[in-house]
Amino acid sequence: MRLRVNLGLKLTLLIINKLLYLKLKLFICLTGHLSA
Repeated sequence: MRLRVNLGLKLTLLIINKLLYLKLKLFICLTGHLSA
């Protein structure tokens, strides 16, 4: 059961990291277009 919870946490962190990375990429693209 503990292993399952650990796996769930890792998966959640991975998803959060992916979302943050995509938002950061989008933000950089937008600011890059604005400053250009």
